[in-house]
Amino acid sequence: MQIEINRERLITTLIELCSISSPSGAEEPAAGYILKEVEAAGFSWEKDETGNIYVSCLKGRGTPLFLSSHMDTVPLPEGKGVTVLRRGGRISSDGTTILGGDDKQGVAAALEMMRLCAEYPEEHRDLELLFTVQEERGSAGSARTEPERLKSRDGFNLDGETPPGTVIYKAPYKEKFICTVRGVSSHAALAPLEGLNAIVLASRIIARLPLGEPGPHSTSNVGVIHSGKQINVVPDTAVFEGELRSFSPDEFEKIREEFNGICAEEARLMGGEARIEWTLCYESYEVGPDENCCLWFNRACEDLGVEPRYTESRGGGDSNQLNNKGLRNLVFGLGMHNIHSVDEYVVEEEYCRGVELLARIVFPGGEVR
Repeated sequence: MQIEINRERLITTLIELCSISSPSGAEEPAAGYILKEVEAAGFSWEKDETGNIYVSCLKGRGTPLFLSSHMDTVPLPEGKGVTVLRRGGRISSDGTTILGGDDKQGVAAALEMMRLCAEYPEEHRDLELLFTVQEERGSAGSARTEPERLKSRDGFNLDGETPPGTVIYKAPYKEKFICTVRGVSSHAALAPLEGLNAIVLASRIIARLPLGEPGPHSTSNVGVIHSGKQINVVPDTAVFEGELRSFSPDEFEKIREEFNGICAEEARLMGGEARIEWTLCYESYEVGPDENCCLWFNRACEDLGVEPRYTESRGGGDSNQLNNKGLRNLVFGLGMHNIHSVDEYVVEEEYCRGVELLARIVFPGGEVR
């Protein structure tokens, strides 16, 4: 039986979800919408202490499959909601906020699969849904997912900004760092030479750090710096923060040690102190071609006459956390455009094609592995 998605229902759901403000840490309105839809379809759910939602297995055929998506978005302006516009086959905001298609597109797609499972209970794979919180805060929600709540161990993360027919199979290891620099405070006019300017020391350190692409498999950045309280005081403290990512564990260790050495050397030369602290955000992953999610994706693409495309990402997200918890998955492309910006938009036709490909995985027809 050929299963067709309900395009208008899918788009309506996406618009309704995008209209709900749910920045990281404030996902409850989106969660409420999701749970209302889950209960209306007749399925049960659980929520862990972090706020992640697990929709019970929608009993079907074959090896269990899970679909994940995150309920949160990047921040919105203070007191500002999202106004969604639908014009000429495109969905966007009014240009003053993000749209939130990252990842409301994934949530809407998952809910459409759930509704189709309710409508065609004999045709789908054994299916479970996972909705996470705080993905935009370093995947803090998925880091606390509880795999034992799911029976499936293979699936798809519906959070791909790549085009339909594309999946991300590989992403890097990431650590963030905070460097605290100590100098000596003094009056900038009465005793300027008695102080040691922490901003100057921090600047010397940053100027020497290997930023950008410090190796063929790595990227690094300093993104935040703050210091001082007033202009007539030589500041005694400066703090800067950044990140390091790499596909290569050996290269990562080498670059991290270079960061540490530069901080120590510059602090010694100026007579100050610099302490750099590293925190793991997530580990890398790589999904092999013989794993279930790759085989399912390839078969669905073949059925629809689509050339499957596999790509790696220098970014990261829930898939890093989930893959390293044993929930093996690919990031499924849904055609997101200009995410995290006021220029974000969705092309309806492209998005629907992506969801139709997903439906081919959930409803494979014929023999089900």
